[in-house]
Amino acid sequence: MLAVLERTALAVDLSSVPETQGGGAPVAGLTKGVANILANNYQRLTGKRPVVSWDAHKESASGPFYVLVVDVFKALKIRADARTAARDAARPYMQKTLEKTKS
Repeated sequence: MLAVLERTALAVDLSSVPETQGGGAPVAGLTKGVANILANNYQRLTGKRPVVSWDAHKESASGPFYVLVVDVFKALKIRADARTAARDAARPYMQKTLEKTKS
């Protein structure tokens, strides 16, 4: 699955997308959009929720979805915080789970 996603990511033409907005900040729309697409496809392909685990002792993120986002960002040369993008993209899936639990 990751090989298919990597080939797909490498085939995307980002030549018309600016890498920065003036002061060097990553294009928020691109970062958010890629992470959201990955979250949706991750769930569809694996049947599992995209989640990002956090180890407070090591102060590091982990998990298959997080690794996917990091790898795709590297492949697409997106210079942005993959941890934040993955966490934000996974948040709606976590909220759906919490709502089901409360019902």
